[in-house]
Amino acid sequence: SVPAATPVPAPEAGTREQDAHAEVSRILPLRRESYRSPLLWGCAVLEVANTTRDVSVVQRAYRSLMRKLHPDRTGQLPGAGKAVELVREAKEACERGLSKQEPPSAPRSVKSEVLSLQPGRRRFKLCWTAPLERPTAPVGRYVVQAFDPAYGRALTITVLEPDYSEELRRFVSMEELTSYVLAEEDLQKMPKLWTQTAITVQVAAANEAGQSQWATLQVPLNSAVQQTSASLPSPRPTPPRLPGTGMEGLDDRMFDSTVRSLRGSQLRAFLEPQKKAALTNWLKSMNWSAQGAKQDLLERVIFIREAMV
Repeated sequence: SVPAATPVPAPEAGTREQDAHAEVSRILPLRRESYRSPLLWGCAVLEVANTTRDVSVVQRAYRSLMRKLHPDRTGQLPGAGKAVELVREAKEACERGLSKQEPPSAPRSVKSEVLSLQPGRRRFKLCWTAPLERPTAPVGRYVVQAFDPAYGRALTITVLEPDYSEELRRFVSMEELTSYVLAEEDLQKMPKLWTQTAITVQVAAANEAGQSQWATLQVPLNSAVQQTSASLPSPRPTPPRLPGTGMEGLDDRMFDSTVRSLRGSQLRAFLEPQKKAALTNWLKSMNWSAQGAKQDLLERVIFIREAMV
């Protein structure tokens, strides 16, 4: 007779039980009241980044945990049932929180520091403070733009996101991403950028829900004076100097770019000190009537800008 085969135990059984025990031990001490919002608590339980906006990330993390905490793996493990209940509640908290997320506020206290004024190798360090923290508006990245006269508009020169740094040999968190070096050598494809007396730069915070308003700064190219956004009605840009007649192409484009980057009270505050000729020229470029008093023209510019997508 053929001897009966000896049953072979599942090779991963021990590991699975250990994983389940580790998850239960991790989840149970996470007190909801220790976090600033249910969303942050939910992210901690599910072990997802609190900057995520993607509900699918939450759902994948939930399914992964539920597999680890399946009764076939936990057996009679004390606290396993409570851990499963908390995982379900964490998923619901994340889904509710993500549906309420908003774009972050604008970066604060934007300033520049001269690192080098050597022609061809000019370098300026841009620094800013993170927006006021709100649980419903986490910062996922920063967008840095500079006005390029060759294109007549601001162009994105970098997007700063949390990532592994080969230079530092470690992960760089969102909290550390509050500076950027504006280097002439790195931006050789934008030669017109460096022919100006000052570069208009703007920084915005963003997440998956949207982007903040721009915090704008003028960086002088021929002066070692440190510039800060405190010298501006932040986050409004310094109004460009515009001649009364015979508007130069560069100033025309700078004015148009600034108008397009602002809305609401910031746009009005920028327009009020401008000369009537600047408003007239802009309206003509948009094929709108430029007749009337300066205040009429100002209101017309605001109306047109607010109607833009």
